Amino acid sequence: MTLKDNLNTGLGRVSSPGASEPFVLDENGICVLPVPMPPTLVRLADNRLMVRVEMAPTGNLFSLMTPLAVVGKTASTEFYKTLFYRQRRAEQVVGLSMALQSEDEKQDILVATYHWMLDAITPEEFAELFKKFTFGALVLIQEIVEMARRESAVKSLHKGRP
Repeated sequence: MTLKDNLNTGLGRVSSPGASEPFVLDENGICVLPVPMPPTLVRLADNRLMVRVEMAPTGNLFSLMTPLAVVGKTASTEFYKTLFYRQRRAEQVVGLSMALQSEDEKQDILVATYHWMLDAITPEEFAELFKKFTFGALVLIQEIVEMARRESAVKSLHKGRP
């Protein structure tokens, strides 16, 4: 089995029980999974976390990512330094990384991301990775909400804890 086959099997594992069709990668190697969250736990845009699973064109890597904030091009050096220094230790970012996705000439999207680089993944490992990624993203959302309060060029996409 290829990593893509492994990934599709894992996506099926995290699909909602009773779903008419399990999640699978599309022809571009992408699948976007909505993860509903009760607003009593965390206030997310549309009460759900959108997790994008993306297979690398080479077929030997995949990434999980979810958007956290819109970052204006005028964000301060201090904001970027804080982001980079936070990623130095895994426990400070719950094992995830943060990256910028270019949006346009005025702003970028800050995403939480995780890259898988091993040759295979079992459905159980993917389900556990997905669960831990979701938890980690919720932790980072709260941190970004706090950072956005201090940085006018950063607009959190979520409101965080109630």
